[in-house]
Amino acid sequence: MGVVGHLMMNCDTLLDAGKQIVRYASVLSETGKWSIDKNATTYDIRYLRTDRREPFAEVEEASLSSCIRVLRYLAGKNIIPTEVVLTHSDPGYPEVYEQVFGYPLNLMAKNVV
Repeated sequence: MGVVGHLMMNCDTLLDAGKQIVRYASVLSETGKWSIDKNATTYDIRYLRTDRREPFAEVEEASLSSCIRVLRYLAGKNIIPTEVVLTHSDPGYPEVYEQVFGYPLNLMAKNVV
């Protein structure tokens, strides 16, 4: 992730690192936009695919899994999402989602396009 990764690694908190993803997402990729919101005890991290010319389910999956992997690295612990919502139909391989995102996982694959 180059410069953006360097910025993230020098943040004081994971929220600040997430904000760097949001701020510089267009440098990393032109296919989507990120948002991050802090709730009372959780964080909502969203990736919205903006390039709808072709169905790229893999782009969403790769972007979300990369984000989780980076946050795990920065935190030094296994961060496990409580929910993953996808904008494409369930591709039918829940065991891969469990492997990538962690266990237990409440996966909600929805078509919200």
